[in-house]
Amino acid sequence: MRIHWPLGMTAILVAAVGATAATHHAPMKAKASTNAKQIAAGKALISKDQCNGCHSADLKGKPGFSPSIRWSSLSKTYNEKTFARVMDTGVTQSGSMVKKPMPVYHLKAAESAALVAYLKTQK
Repeated sequence: MRIHWPLGMTAILVAAVGATAATHHAPMKAKASTNAKQIAAGKALISKDQCNGCHSADLKGKPGFSPSIRWSSLSKTYNEKTFARVMDTGVTQSGSMVKKPMPVYHLKAAESAALVAYLKTQK
């Protein structure tokens, strides 16, 4: 069954659908902008806390001393929530404390999210 809309009603529907589509894309742009800010904040944390001093300039770790902190490696053991717990409390996935010289950073949730966002960019 075909519906025949009056010409005026068709224009209203097209305008409404177009407005919805335009509104739908606006949050995606905001999210991309937020993600870029998170990545920059994460990079700043890496620099400020001198993570590359122990985990190397490319963050791949130093054999026998420190593990890789690239997300491709970390995500084999941690998810974002458990990684945030390690960075905040020092408690690892297995329930033990991080080993010295790794400090406990007491990061806030937003800082951990920024750190993960940056680490995910490191291929």
